[in-house]
Amino acid sequence: MTQTSQQSTAKSEIERDVQELVHVRDEIRMKLHLAGMDAKSAWQKLEKKLELLEEKLGYEGDHAVDATKTLASELRGAFKDFKQRLI
Repeated sequence: MTQTSQQSTAKSEIERDVQELVHVRDEIRMKLHLAGMDAKSAWQKLEKKLELLEEKLGYEGDHAVDATKTLASELRGAFKDFKQRLI
């Protein structure tokens, strides 16, 4: 094999490697985007639950203490779980 042929073969291999890396990069970008969308959706659900808890406490006051305690405890756990998934 001549030096020019070897260089051509090496260049082709590098070009293939670069194309593979570009493909993998694009897949990773898509997965990160989708993961971001999932995290955003989960966060929005958690925020709505917190808003409902705040409203419930404001409207029902003392009558809702037990139910509110339970909901607050559940939300605390959900927020901690969400935080862990971000780390």
